[in-house]
Amino acid sequence: MYLIEITADCREPLADMRSLRLEEAEVRIEDVMGHIVMKFYETVQIIEIRLHTSARSSCYAIYVRMQCDEPSSLARRRGEEFMESVLEGRLGTTLTEFFEDVEVKRVTITRLPAPISKS
Repeated sequence: MYLIEITADCREPLADMRSLRLEEAEVRIEDVMGHIVMKFYETVQIIEIRLHTSARSSCYAIYVRMQCDEPSSLARRRGEEFMESVLEGRLGTTLTEFFEDVEVKRVTITRLPAPISKS
């Protein structure tokens, strides 16, 4: 099992994004991010998504935390560091569908310890 955390700063939301309430924008971003990660992991569960806006500017801070099961064979062969780089690029490109300027600050993939089975 893996934990993936993503943080991004986005500026100048496009018209579609500006017209959404905050909760609707979170759902849209959650859907897109989940689909991208599912290309590399069998099961993706979004644990937390936070979208913060600044009242004085058109900036958004995005934080997503998700839990994933087994990686695809590509992700397994290439390792976490490679996948962090791939996800950073794909997520950044996809977020430009919603924002003029996107900076993916961090993508981390952490392998979680296997649960201890009771005998």
